[in-house]
Amino acid sequence: MVRCEGRVTSIGRRAAFAEATLTDSAGKLIATATSTLLVFERR
Repeated sequence: MVRCEGRVTSIGRRAAFAEATLTDSAGKLIATATSTLLVFERR
């Protein structure tokens, strides 16, 4: 079994930053990821 955890690390008016980790059942880190996202107003 694997576990994925994601979190928003920072959010501003126009950009957000997120990161994620993937671990196995023993808790060993398998992968990491980061992302930069644009924030748009809902109209």
